[in-house]
Amino acid sequence: MSTMRYTAARRSLRWWSMIREPMERGCSLLALAALFCALVPSTGVALPTDHKQLEKNKDVVERFFQVANGGKVDELKAIVREDYIEHADMLDFRDGLAKSIASNPGTPVKASYEEERQRIRGDIVRMIAERDHVWTYSAVQGPESLVARLDMFRLSGDQIAEHWAVVQQVPAKRPHNNDPFALGRGPHDYKTQPKRISRVTSQKEADWNRKIAREFYQYFSARDVDGLGTVIDDGYIQHHFTFPDGGWAVFRDLLKTTFGKMNEANAQQPAPAKPPAVRLPYGPVRILTEGNLVWVFAENGQFPAQFNQYTVVNGKLGEHFGTYEDFPQKRLNNNHFHGYGRGPAADFSD
Repeated sequence: MSTMRYTAARRSLRWWSMIREPMERGCSLLALAALFCALVPSTGVALPTDHKQLEKNKDVVERFFQVANGGKVDELKAIVREDYIEHADMLDFRDGLAKSIASNPGTPVKASYEEERQRIRGDIVRMIAERDHVWTYSAVQGPESLVARLDMFRLSGDQIAEHWAVVQQVPAKRPHNNDPFALGRGPHDYKTQPKRISRVTSQKEADWNRKIAREFYQYFSARDVDGLGTVIDDGYIQHHFTFPDGGWAVFRDLLKTTFGKMNEANAQQPAPAKPPAVRLPYGPVRILTEGNLVWVFAENGQFPAQFNQYTVVNGKLGEHFGTYEDFPQKRLNNNHFHGYGRGPAADFSD
């Protein structure tokens, strides 16, 4: 582990020790949120100064999808490290990755979650890059269904070194007619929209994007609807498969109802004799931002794998895509699903 990641990991452990004690004493969500706000820095990690390197990293990932879709395992050596680390439900190391994609060209695209979570293939819809990461949102199109997938790649020496993924099947019936992949309200064709951000992101913009993304999770964890209203734009566009659209007003009413039911259910539950040994807070594991897009790899109790994409509009969160996966406990490798590195230990460096 690099010095930077070791320091970040130590910082994460100190953060967890500070928040765990009040949780075990039954501290309220609002109080925890206030503590969380105080602990999370308002500025983001410094951006690379070489925009050309970010575009070069995207080139590598685009080539990877071409190789993966075609099952061209012989070409992996040029773009994937031999010690490649796999965190999704796929085989580890570059040889394992080769086995996972070898059957891609000869396997019909049925686009079911069960079949697609143990392979990588699809049509890249959008991608963003920052530091040594490139993240992609892809569509896997089957004859009767769609699968949405988020793939997160970490590069080293112009090669792919590490990979995470969140995969979800797109239901045929949704509570709105917004496209599950294309930006904008209503039906659109994502293939007509650009895959890349074409301008350099300033440090100020990146810091702001991270700030409002973190605040969303803080307010949501505290069930603070008024607080959420300070970071969500009035024209909020919803693309998630289960939430209705209609701007902030509709989302606000849904949250009030949902939070009210949660509070009522919690009030009727007897207090546990002993709190769980480990309680992970709901919130970001890692945030990536480029241009007016801010994407969040998150963890919560209901969906251990959660990925949210936001478009920033008028300085607030103006558009949302959510991809959530309840991945199986037993996977084809034992690398931590969220953390860096090989093995079960968690390194949540950002």
